[in-house]
Amino acid sequence: MYIAEVYDGISIWTNDTAGGDVSAGVRHLDNHPSCTGKGGDRYEYGTVRNMEVFNYESGRTEIRGSLAKYICGHSCDIVRLNDCSDALRNLSERMQNDLSSWNVGTLEFGATYQMKNRPQEYLNVLGYLGDVPPERCRSTTLYYNSSKFMQLRLYDKGAEAVAGGWIPDGFRGLNLLRYEWRAIGDIAAGVGWHESVKVATLTDTEFYKTCMNKYKTMYDKITKRADMPAGQKPTTVGQFDKQGINMLLVRYPEIYADIEQTLIGNGFADRREKSRYNRRKQEQMNAACRSGLEQELTEKIHAVQ
Repeated sequence: MYIAEVYDGISIWTNDTAGGDVSAGVRHLDNHPSCTGKGGDRYEYGTVRNMEVFNYESGRTEIRGSLAKYICGHSCDIVRLNDCSDALRNLSERMQNDLSSWNVGTLEFGATYQMKNRPQEYLNVLGYLGDVPPERCRSTTLYYNSSKFMQLRLYDKGAEAVAGGWIPDGFRGLNLLRYEWRAIGDIAAGVGWHESVKVATLTDTEFYKTCMNKYKTMYDKITKRADMPAGQKPTTVGQFDKQGINMLLVRYPEIYADIEQTLIGNGFADRREKSRYNRRKQEQMNAACRSGLEQELTEKIHAVQ
């Protein structure tokens, strides 16, 4: 099952106060001191639930936070597109400002999945994203910086929640794996949208579908390694040979190709044997790429609507 999906972390901003006096709106918020930023730019600060509001003297106003936490108080529960629409409408009311024309500067899109095994075991079967290597943050998080506008992250959501002290009732002890992408700066370029992304765009069903398609296709581009989870290690020579070839095919394709060329050369003299070899190789690659942990994760990600 998947537990949470759609938009999570978000930042929106504007330099235009045509929708109303932002300063007046900030003064009605909780925690509204005047502050000075690192660059010396003074700003008024306020909060709406978990959302942070920064109203700078320069005229720029920015709101940052998690829409999922704004709605549920945490990001482990089910969040739908209409929930986000209601949240953005409520935020506009609290800000006393129409946010629909504000720019989206950062957008996170993802889902949390309840898995059979520990999240780290699934991270171990994920390889390169094209020519981009995975980056590790401890054993619980995997990053892919696919472009200057797009980052992918897969991590142990349960461990994050426990460490943050906010894991909700009913989720403690579950194997929670989260996969999300994060678009930064030019959201349209990161997602593949035809125009600049505004707050109103987030409630557009076609934009949502574009985000969902990006979510699944980016995952599909990650190479999958042969997996040998605990309890399924080879117990016979035959199993060792099969799993060894699988690992070699998927994890070290260049080495396999070199061995293949050295042993086979220009191919088999018998066309039937060559066909048999190619068929066996394809079967082994399919088994390696679609087995165990990878298959479970892939099926869950593609089940998200």
